Amino acid sequence: MDGLDEVSDLRSEVAGHVDAFADRYSKEGNLIGLASRPRGYESVEMQLRRMGLAVAEVNPLDLSGIRRLMENLLKLIELDAARRSLDLEDLTRAIRASEELTRIAGTPLFCSALVQVFKYHGARLPNRRVDVFDEIVDLLLGHWHAQQTRYISDAEQLAVEDGTGRTYAEVKNAVSVKRARLSRLALYMQETHQAEIPADEAGRVLYEYLKNRERVPDDPTAQLWAENFLLNSHERSGLLVERDPGIYTFLHKGFMEYLAASALAQQSKTLVDVLLPLVADGKEFEWWEQVILLAGAHPKTPEDVREELIDRLLDKADKHKKDSKEYMRHLILAGNLARDMGGDLLPAAQYLRVEAILYATATDSALAPVSRAIAADALDEMGYAPDDLYQFVPVSRNSISTYLAKYPVTNAQYERFLKPENFQNKSLWVDFPKFDEKCNPMNETWGKEPWNWLQGIFEKESKDVQDGILLPRLWRDPRFGVNRRHAPVVGISWHEANAYCKWLLENWEDLEEGKQGIQKPAWIRLPLEAEWVDATGGEENERFAFGELKDPGKEIMRLANTTESGISRTTPVWMYPQGKSPTGAMDMSGNVWEWQANYYDEDHDYLALRGGSWYASGAAARVSARSHPHPNLAWHYYGFRVCCVPPGKGL
Repeated sequence: MDGLDEVSDLRSEVAGHVDAFADRYSKEGNLIGLASRPRGYESVEMQLRRMGLAVAEVNPLDLSGIRRLMENLLKLIELDAARRSLDLEDLTRAIRASEELTRIAGTPLFCSALVQVFKYHGARLPNRRVDVFDEIVDLLLGHWHAQQTRYISDAEQLAVEDGTGRTYAEVKNAVSVKRARLSRLALYMQETHQAEIPADEAGRVLYEYLKNRERVPDDPTAQLWAENFLLNSHERSGLLVERDPGIYTFLHKGFMEYLAASALAQQSKTLVDVLLPLVADGKEFEWWEQVILLAGAHPKTPEDVREELIDRLLDKADKHKKDSKEYMRHLILAGNLARDMGGDLLPAAQYLRVEAILYATATDSALAPVSRAIAADALDEMGYAPDDLYQFVPVSRNSISTYLAKYPVTNAQYERFLKPENFQNKSLWVDFPKFDEKCNPMNETWGKEPWNWLQGIFEKESKDVQDGILLPRLWRDPRFGVNRRHAPVVGISWHEANAYCKWLLENWEDLEEGKQGIQKPAWIRLPLEAEWVDATGGEENERFAFGELKDPGKEIMRLANTTESGISRTTPVWMYPQGKSPTGAMDMSGNVWEWQANYYDEDHDYLALRGGSWYASGAAARVSARSHPHPNLAWHYYGFRVCCVPPGKGL
């Protein structure tokens, strides 16, 4: 069963019917599946609990799946094998380079449309979600027909017709008229909380629109045009379809939301006053959120309206208690709007204001950790990164100074390493230095063992191997992966962390790390436990990296991301400024366990980890806490930071 979230006013009643259906038929050995957007399910979860559903979040297609689907589609569209191969590479490169396009392409429906946009609508892919919808709608309403190479006259005829018997001089005019009609219908369905609409009701809406907005000779003609336009939309564009006899729906709810937003964008003088009450009402906001985001970022929404919308959302948030649902709803929406608008559409003053308030909320230790994390993620999605992200802190050990990265390596930093040539370059994967359990260098290296391990991964055709690259295990997981740019990279084995260190040294002059005023190191490696402990200020008195606590169970959540926080995922590395160590290093207690360079004990079977994580209690975040995994392991709470050894200082 699909579409629980697309039922609005009657969702509770529908959930009751679903529960009764499952109770009746599951006893006969049938398996029951229910699909919904998360919020739709969460609103009626209690009513469905008797079903005993195993709840799982469906992940989007990963890059491998996206590429495979695009390859299959191109075989149907492009007959020339050489051209098809180039198209596949261009599409893959464009999607991989854009976080927004990767997210969109993760849905098979939109992945298919993106291929068509690329082939028949200018051979380019826009970055912003609203622009992607714009081009897909244009494509489906006529441009696909107009740009066919076979039977071009017939194709153009299809493009300039709208089903009413009228024809238009140019395709763009026909598309504009069709879009305007569908936008009005979409807005009506949005306003009446309908994802599906009876044909007679849809016809009535279109009839009223045609009478009021278009030159129709008489009422019977308006009625006929409305009926014919509905039929044409179903048969020709596939955008609005007759799912069941007499019942129409948009091919995907996202199209309805985009077209409703397009209709709202035409109401620029009243847009803000229309949208703000929808945000104030939590239940209404659930239904309208995507429309509001698309309307705010719509290219036809004037700049002064965007500016007013952002300012009034922030003003509304300020009138509520900071930890309240109302405060967070208004603030996070402002952040998501700023993200979708981007710096090219939203004036700088408003963009910076959103950034400042989100940062203040995310780093306010008096607020609930979950609220802080939501604000931090919203700011991260806007593209925020701390100015000192690539800096190092000096650490002295036995009169030998090294430099430790101020932050754990983030997803954005690690992504620079994800190129096929770095996984073919054997020199990056051999001869890692060995250190014993006392952090002393050993008389041997790791030799070819890491390289052989990597080749074994490639030979097994692991799902994490894509286009000659070994991705971190959680790279496409929305909670941990690349979409969370400045959360620490996780799902990294000890071997991968060391290869990154060697790559960083090899490319030092060209990277931001090499522009921080530090002489090019002789070595870049993982920290030794002794160096790591020194950077925290020591491990006496069961202290944490930021100092001692009287009541760790209650106080730790203000200073570090551990299980006590209730966040249940990694957080951006800058979120806990109160938790910095005496040397200024961040996130050394909590968030992710950090790989160390040395062996854990004299048996030399395991490597050491330090720092605790979001997945462990505060006790594991004490400086003295240690863990000892095998170097091949890559869990969703393992990360790392790098250490630079100056020239003349040995290993």
